[in-house]
Amino acid sequence: MASKFSWAVIAGLLILLSLGACNWASTPAPAATGGATAQSAIDQYTGETATIDSPDDVLTAAVRVTGTTQAYALTGGSPPCPGYVNTIPSYVFNVTADLGKLTIAFAGSGEATLATLTPTGEILCGDAAASGLKPAQTITAPAQGRYGVWVGRIQMAEELAGEIEVQAAP
Repeated sequence: MASKFSWAVIAGLLILLSLGACNWASTPAPAATGGATAQSAIDQYTGETATIDSPDDVLTAAVRVTGTTQAYALTGGSPPCPGYVNTIPSYVFNVTADLGKLTIAFAGSGEATLATLTPTGEILCGDAAASGLKPAQTITAPAQGRYGVWVGRIQMAEELAGEIEVQAAP
């Protein structure tokens, strides 16, 4: 017959397990967005914000991707972006020039995907098949204004490091 102490320990462990306090897995669990939208996430960005003010400009930024928020949840499922992202964008930049096109790319240490919020509120993202070591998006006749870019990792257990490159063209 088990003692009252043994039953208390078992009950305590069951409570901790049900609350998620004991996590023996090496892969983090996906985080909920807490109702955050892509636009409100851009407003929380505190990093350096560069500006493209000429069709010849190229912006670069080193990023580290450790996010556990499903990109699908960040966009509200429209569009259904793949991967796991930080809630706050990886990079934010402004466009003040009239451009023919804008290319956003990420070169990193593992499989990645991109999601971009345009100044018009459109969310662009690649599909899982287009993800890889260097995902890229090209926007024809991009609007002037503020852009937010999220780099996502396909495998949540794999941290990514790399560089975002934003290249303008006439």
